[in-house]
Amino acid sequence: MLKHLQSHQEYLDTRLLLLGSVTPEALDEYDDLIQMFTHLNFDSAHSVLRELYSHTGRPALAQIEIFRAYILCAYLNISWEKLLDKLKKRAVFRAIIGIEFDRLPTLPSFYELSRRLMPTGEVATLRCKLGRKPTKKLKKNEKMPEKKEKRTTQIARLIRKGNFALNRPERFLQRLFKRISIDASVAAGLLSRDLTVSGDGTCVYTGASNYGRILCQCRKAGIFTCNCPRRYSDPLATWGWDSHKEQYYYGHTAYFLATYHKELQLDLPIYLRLVEARRHDSVTALVALAEFRALYPEFTLNAFLSDSASDNYETCHLLEEWKIPAIIALNKRLAGNFTYKELKVNADGIPICEGGLPMRFNWNDAQRKRTKWRCPAMVAKCVTCPLSEPCSSSPYGRTFYHQDG
Repeated sequence: MLKHLQSHQEYLDTRLLLLGSVTPEALDEYDDLIQMFTHLNFDSAHSVLRELYSHTGRPALAQIEIFRAYILCAYLNISWEKLLDKLKKRAVFRAIIGIEFDRLPTLPSFYELSRRLMPTGEVATLRCKLGRKPTKKLKKNEKMPEKKEKRTTQIARLIRKGNFALNRPERFLQRLFKRISIDASVAAGLLSRDLTVSGDGTCVYTGASNYGRILCQCRKAGIFTCNCPRRYSDPLATWGWDSHKEQYYYGHTAYFLATYHKELQLDLPIYLRLVEARRHDSVTALVALAEFRALYPEFTLNAFLSDSASDNYETCHLLEEWKIPAIIALNKRLAGNFTYKELKVNADGIPICEGGLPMRFNWNDAQRKRTKWRCPAMVAKCVTCPLSEPCSSSPYGRTFYHQDG
């Protein structure tokens, strides 16, 4: 249970007292940090944190102070253990997070709050040896292909039904980020409720080993290639392709939605999702957009910008249903394969083949919103191609697709 959560005014009062014992050199060195934490108001996060605890049991202490310590760790790029050591030795760090020496939390308290903020249910697991790192090198800026076919179609179907990861592990962190950062940015005028959003993924390397920890006694028996279960401290980590460094990495993929601030000339992150490293951005983008719309119903998306990973029919169809204009880079995988001359269209809207004959209607693809036309000489036996050499080497004949609308 939670007995008391430190308010922002209590933090400022405590910090003022603690800063009295800080040396002038330390105050000058960490002045930027002190000013930054002055504006970090966590009062709006109290209601979310209370949902993480029951109303009975031993009271959890200094939860706001620990949450503030998380941010300090990220800013200093140090581990929790190193920060705790600094908190014991230097008064300036205790003043920054607003806690007295006799109330310093222990390391298990850091892990306990983290487990509640990110309830993955993830524990070190025993499983068979992880597959080897892929050996096939991909091209620069190329994505790892999604192993399951029509994955975007399946995800889009679930989104339309409203079944998309409502119990995702990031849900509490996303709500806290909304309360602390997004709502405060809107109130300060940094964000408008009409947003142009861009989405992209980035590689997150894990510190865990991809080999796992050997627990069996096979090596003592002279067996060095056994398939006995191993202990993995990061069981959700997988192999992914870092297209920027052109190498495989072991870890996760973080997918961001951000909006550009013209005056500050920087991107402001508004949404984050952590997925498997091998997950294709085309799948993650659909889930991210659906979750963002559910998390921020008060926002209006004027446009969605993305790279060629989102150049697929399901993304375009969903954006069209949501009335969100799409600005997506075209996928260049098939670039250079279209050598046929530009077709002419008659007064009835029927394309004319290279031989001057009207092509024959073959099929209307309602899902992809396009109409298929085929070579008239291949469809109708009574029609003879006037060309001396066929325009296509395929026995199926020349095919043309017309995008509807």
